[in-house]
Amino acid sequence: MARHGLEEAVPDDATDLRLLAACRDQGDQEALVCLRCRVSHPAVRALRSFHRRYATSYGLDLLEMAVLVLDDRGDLYPYASPQVQREAATPAIRHEPFLLVEVLRTFKPGFCGLPHWTKLRIQACGELKAYLKEHGLLLKSDWSLLADSSGKRVREAWSLYGRGSLQPDQAVALLKAYQPLYRQAKEAFLAATGRSSGWRPSADFLQQLSREVSTPVLADDLSAVAQAVRSFLVGPRGAFQPFDEGSEHLVAGSHDSLEELEADQLPAAEQRRLIDAALKRAMDAYLPTVLASSGTNPSLVHCLWQGYGDGLSNRPNAERCGCTPGTVSKKLTPELHAHRLALSAAQELQRHGAFAAIGQSLEATERCVTALKNHLLNPEREGEEAPMRFWIRTYLSRP
Repeated sequence: MARHGLEEAVPDDATDLRLLAACRDQGDQEALVCLRCRVSHPAVRALRSFHRRYATSYGLDLLEMAVLVLDDRGDLYPYASPQVQREAATPAIRHEPFLLVEVLRTFKPGFCGLPHWTKLRIQACGELKAYLKEHGLLLKSDWSLLADSSGKRVREAWSLYGRGSLQPDQAVALLKAYQPLYRQAKEAFLAATGRSSGWRPSADFLQQLSREVSTPVLADDLSAVAQAVRSFLVGPRGAFQPFDEGSEHLVAGSHDSLEELEADQLPAAEQRRLIDAALKRAMDAYLPTVLASSGTNPSLVHCLWQGYGDGLSNRPNAERCGCTPGTVSKKLTPELHAHRLALSAAQELQRHGAFAAIGQSLEATERCVTALKNHLLNPEREGEEAPMRFWIRTYLSRP
């Protein structure tokens, strides 16, 4: 980095900005390598810290987690400016950028430093969240989990996993009273602290929730409902150790579901029929090409997709096909494919008048795509198959 005068530079925000400018404006590969090191170190620290806390309870493998976050093809072009991409001998990126490049591409100087931005982007890594959920760990605090749950979900969860004196109707009523107060309290917390995580219900909050029930009982009831929802989403093992949103570990975003999709003046059954039809058409058009693109080891990839279709998680799938769990993650990338399928289905749905709201704002579109993707990857009820696994298993079983 001598030509930038940074050979003895200590990493700091000013150095990061100079390197970022060299990458964007000059297409400097050496500067990009330096930035990747700058990004990878806080990423490794975050993963190690998270692994130490949860590995014993949930059987997490640090190497598998690292593969999902740190794997990187080393391309410059997804991060360089459009002009640099046009002038480069190598064409612009033709595949989805890996996480480290995505950290650099989306970095917003002035918002925070690059190390902290790295942690924020890791928390949104869909493949990592899917891996953790597969092991029974849902990265949401009890309080945000309740805020993102519907009455239907809480009723079903409490009926199956509820532990306490509440009846299902009472659990739903508690949720409905909690959610608007939660939104107000979170906005006030963010304004006062500048942080979006770490909020907990205070005594004043609980008194607003109900003056007829003591605050300790209310706190216990809210926690019990949250644990029922957690068990409903990831199985009873998800109640090993509730995730603490106020810790210094990873924090996840919203887990939207189809229940949050609204279609104006459309019965629920018809809404679901349209959603399922759009997703099926997207899978019929896209997934056969994915399954046919077997790369350098077609028999291995075929075996891995068969295992995925049969419902195997990464470790047993790797044992079945004679490879490492990291290879499974690299070869299949179901999160990436589900995201593309969800985008295709969302584009079709918003052309239907009842779903027109999907395209009216970026937030509405993102929520729709997230809900569709989660629906593809996760069964709605215990014992059911995830739609994407079912489609792949059915397709591969054809003669």
